[in-house]
Amino acid sequence: MEVVTIFLNRDSWKRVKFGDVIRKVREKADRQDMHFRRFVAGEHMVTDQLKIRNWGEINNDYLGPSFNSIFKPGQVLYGSRRTYLRKVAVPDFEGITSTTTFVLESKDEAILLQELLPFIMQMESFHAHSIKQSKGGVNPYINYSDLVWFEFLLPPLDVQEKVVRILQANEELINSLHDLGIASNCLYQSALDSYFGYSSQISKMESDFSEVNIWKSRKLGDLGSIFFSNVDKKSSENEHQVFLCNYMDVYSNDYITSDLPFMLATATKNEINKFSLKSGDIIITKDSEDPLDMCVPALVVDELENVICGYHLAIIRTDSKILLPEFLCHYFRSSLARTYIYKMSQGVTRFALNTGAIKNFPIPMASMEEQKHISEHLTEIRMTAKYSNIGRDYIYLKRAIIKKLLED
Repeated sequence: MEVVTIFLNRDSWKRVKFGDVIRKVREKADRQDMHFRRFVAGEHMVTDQLKIRNWGEINNDYLGPSFNSIFKPGQVLYGSRRTYLRKVAVPDFEGITSTTTFVLESKDEAILLQELLPFIMQMESFHAHSIKQSKGGVNPYINYSDLVWFEFLLPPLDVQEKVVRILQANEELINSLHDLGIASNCLYQSALDSYFGYSSQISKMESDFSEVNIWKSRKLGDLGSIFFSNVDKKSSENEHQVFLCNYMDVYSNDYITSDLPFMLATATKNEINKFSLKSGDIIITKDSEDPLDMCVPALVVDELENVICGYHLAIIRTDSKILLPEFLCHYFRSSLARTYIYKMSQGVTRFALNTGAIKNFPIPMASMEEQKHISEHLTEIRMTAKYSNIGRDYIYLKRAIIKKLLED
């Protein structure tokens, strides 16, 4: 492993203006005679991620009239609308983009390395400057002239080279973890389909869902207790203080643990008795703006003290002698379960499952040995995907490294 050492003595660093060392590329494409195949729009760039993984196809997708700015591999793309989204990207292919996306490059690589430019534009001071100079209300924007007078310290070339090596290594790690997450999620969905049924099988199944793959099904309401919470986030002086497990706690986590930052709220004695969470409980979301995004499960794995289930959620407490909670959580994520949820959802702009739909949810009655084996296999794959999400932590680490190397 290569070790890069930098002594951050900034005596030889020079304070420069953005426009003195960086230029906006203004090369335009002829829309009538164009050889480019790809275009990049704002939605193709991801906050805090330099790599472009998505793009539009010029001959297949709609291309607005403002898309005529040419970019080449290694140049920097910067979204000038809603700059608080921090969209800085480096393409590894050529194409065109909108005039609202700035195409930038170093004026002279003997002064500023092109590879350092995207990291300069990811400095907190650069984002703060860009946001402060934005104009407009609903869709704030900046002009390139708002950036040219931004000042920063520019290190000598030998230091730039070392900084680039450190930051690119971190970027490669972020990209690898992201790719691992995508591959693991695909593997997880394939494994779910292999156990609970493929899309082609699902389309042929009867609407009563009487069978799930090779197993007979039973109604969820016959396999345990279901509690529909009505505890909101409001606090009352006449009620008891509690910790509230809310919608996002469930939506964002596979497991509910004691170290989650539950919010403080209040509840009545009856609500505490009815909706207090116990180890082994499954919590599901009851509604969503997307009918395919309901019944998102989370499993309580710790003994929680004074934590109750919040509004828009339901507690499922199974008889673990016939239905393992972990098995049920995985099944809720399957294509078949999603199909049932979609068919039974009600609503126009926000969708929900009523009490009957949840109680009648068809559950595959695999043997306990099968449930245990399937749960262990799926959990192993799922955890690989979840561990890959630490790439988000490395994005925050990158921010800290950039601040330490280029700003402090």
